[in-house]
Amino acid sequence: MRCSICKKEAVIYREHEGRALCRRHFLDSVDKSVRKSIRRNGLLPRGSHVAVGVSGDNDSMLLLYLLCRLNEKRRDLQISAILADEGIRGHRKKMVPAIEKYCKFQGIRLYMVSYMDVFGMTLDEVAGRLKDKNADMCACCQMLRMTALNRESKVIGADCLALGCNMDDEVQAITAGYFSCDIMPEMKSLFKFVKEQPTSLRIIKPLAEVPESEAALYARLKGFYVEPKKCPYQSTSFGRRIGDILDNLEAKHSGVKFNILRTHEKIEQ
Repeated sequence: MRCSICKKEAVIYREHEGRALCRRHFLDSVDKSVRKSIRRNGLLPRGSHVAVGVSGDNDSMLLLYLLCRLNEKRRDLQISAILADEGIRGHRKKMVPAIEKYCKFQGIRLYMVSYMDVFGMTLDEVAGRLKDKNADMCACCQMLRMTALNRESKVIGADCLALGCNMDDEVQAITAGYFSCDIMPEMKSLFKFVKEQPTSLRIIKPLAEVPESEAALYARLKGFYVEPKKCPYQSTSFGRRIGDILDNLEAKHSGVKFNILRTHEKIEQ
């Protein structure tokens, strides 16, 4: 298969676009897409201090990489990274050194915040208390993570919090939102802050139009790909089940995820 632009060997075929792209044109297209999203939506005003929530996965590392590249031209951004340790036994152990090494290479300060420090318990302990409640631990973790990242971002004086949410994440969240209910009563009884959360920082998602598969391919081509590590609580995730349904639809009807994202944007306007 040849690139539709230059006829060199292609690394990807975008069925929804009907074209193939070589390594250079694929990387350029992702770069341009992210920069266009940042510019069009005014995500990073000049002089912004942006805190990047990193987890060691391909999406967050790609986001950090692209923001650093952007700042090579702009030179007006202050970029910091925040890693939230959920307290899942053995889950973060191998990721932390790689994140520390990359941040040091980029000259970025890495801040660490743990669920234990913020909430007084780890996610494992939360799961233990909710083991008989049929709890969606992914939803619980997401709520805890956002609170922890938001609080740490305010402590370091950031103007906004950047998350490595890709298009698949966004579409999954949009779709799941139509079916799921509010945070479970059991979580509200455990944490007072659920009812009294402080005002959040502005959240930005520069990768919202980049499919998960393309983020992974970009990481592979650039040499910082990380093999996804399955979270032990993934099986409880309602959102992941929605994601599986969307993946099946996308395989049969290319462009479904893009259409959901575009439709949601129109509704939000």
